[in-house]
Amino acid sequence: MVASYVFAITIASLTASSTEDANVCRARRCSIEGGEKSENADTYKFLYSRKGMNAPTSAELPVPTSVENQICSSNVGMTDTLRSQFLDMHNYRRSLLALGKVKRDDNSYLLPATNMLQLRYDCALEAAALAYASKCPSHGSNVETRRDEGENFYKIPSNGLANFEDGAKAAVLAWWDAYRNYPDIAESTIFRMNYVGSKVTSFTQMAWAKSRKLGCSIVKCLSNYIVICRYSPRYV
Repeated sequence: MVASYVFAITIASLTASSTEDANVCRARRCSIEGGEKSENADTYKFLYSRKGMNAPTSAELPVPTSVENQICSSNVGMTDTLRSQFLDMHNYRRSLLALGKVKRDDNSYLLPATNMLQLRYDCALEAAALAYASKCPSHGSNVETRRDEGENFYKIPSNGLANFEDGAKAAVLAWWDAYRNYPDIAESTIFRMNYVGSKVTSFTQMAWAKSRKLGCSIVKCLSNYIVICRYSPRYV
């Protein structure tokens, strides 16, 4: 059975080429291909203990200074550097896909999107991602608890990663590169229902043209980074 959802949705406009995205990224000092390496944010040991929230394991979160927390100032546990990094890495890749510049292993390219929305950062989605990540989960959340929100989840050993920025970059790259294991994506941008639950859904959610908003979190739980991004609307 073929779902009626596709990556390419006709929208009024497409903004920012990959070059422009890289320039924006340089201005924000975020870390993506073509941009400069981001500055390290100050991080401290932080036990997530918000009233009414169970956190069975201590989670180390990035704790920003007031200068580093302007975008979502009411949220504790993320920095503006990380927010810009997550957003720019997503929009950079969505732009490449829209322009037909996402290369496969055989040097062919994925089909371009007709038009694609540029994601905007959303503080409510970030708060939800932070709340779940701070419990140090071993898997993604139950979709029934997220209504119309999509989610990407990644757990990676902190070994060899210098900081939270490196963990965030590793997660986004892994989510996006999932398309490489599904060669039939090159022939059609139709999301088939048999893909539900497979690894390609991480790419699908990043590339879903109807998604408009993004909010992310990253925490360190013992020897692992837990990375979660929430999306609205979700891919199916």
